[in-house]
Amino acid sequence: MNLPLTPLRFLERAKTLYGKKEGIICGAERFTYTAFFDRCCRLTGALSALGLQPGDRVAFLSYNCHRLLESYYGVLLARGVLLPLNIRLSPAEIAFIVRNAGVRVLFLDKEFLPLIQAIQTHLPPGLRLFLLEAPLESMASAPAGIEPRSYDQLLADSSPASFDFSQVEENSLAELFYTSGTSGDPKGVMLSHRTVYLHALNTLCSQHLTDHCVYLQTIPMFHANGWGTAHTVTAGGAQPNRPRGGQTQSQPALEAGTTAQALANYLPLLLDDNIPDEARDVLVEYAGGSETTLTAERLRGLVYLILGAPQFHLA
Repeated sequence: MNLPLTPLRFLERAKTLYGKKEGIICGAERFTYTAFFDRCCRLTGALSALGLQPGDRVAFLSYNCHRLLESYYGVLLARGVLLPLNIRLSPAEIAFIVRNAGVRVLFLDKEFLPLIQAIQTHLPPGLRLFLLEAPLESMASAPAGIEPRSYDQLLADSSPASFDFSQVEENSLAELFYTSGTSGDPKGVMLSHRTVYLHALNTLCSQHLTDHCVYLQTIPMFHANGWGTAHTVTAGGAQPNRPRGGQTQSQPALEAGTTAQALANYLPLLLDDNIPDEARDVLVEYAGGSETTLTAERLRGLVYLILGAPQFHLA
């Protein structure tokens, strides 16, 4: 029997082997891998109830958060194509990408509501817009064009979809990312289920990812597929820590046992007062550019690699 190469297999593995383990840390919210699996399947059920068809694009305009991480599995299980949008692009570029990709459903953080409202007339007809979290006011007074239910309410109202990756075509499109448009309009980069799966396995072979790691996600998940960690860390049974806000907000303290990836010029921001003196098993992995004097001093006595590591901390 031939089984398709799809990252959905990582989600099933994490639930089977590490179901009771605390798998996701996102601010004050924490989820076991079983709870994470359930939320991903509920997202699939919600998208199916919205009429999502195979190949339909589902976009997220969001900071790093557990909801965005759930989309890396829930959208794919629904046979949709995930499109994380770069929050740093201009309104015109975001409107172009949404039109060019033919997005059917867009989930957005409430902080980006003014941006979406400003370009609403330039978005494709039939696009359904949902807030990730309910606004401070009642959802009954949601702005024009925004669906009355939030992402969390959709999941609460949905039954978990049955989990079956065996019918996935491994060469079908799984994820879609756009360039920043430095040489004309942004260009779409398409990743198949097979591509994402093999990339994750290759990364596991070359990096120090184990089921004892706590992984601090500092790389924005819309940037170069977040360096593939949405699938790699889950495959390794690590604990992802995704503090909300990515590189736009201050990071939580790095505790012993944490692994983090970052560009070299970002490390001073990450390390400033975040690593306690007693922490000596923190892996700080960086790529791009040269290290600064500050970085070298802060890393003295710690282990750091060129690239690298599992529990998810969402930054």
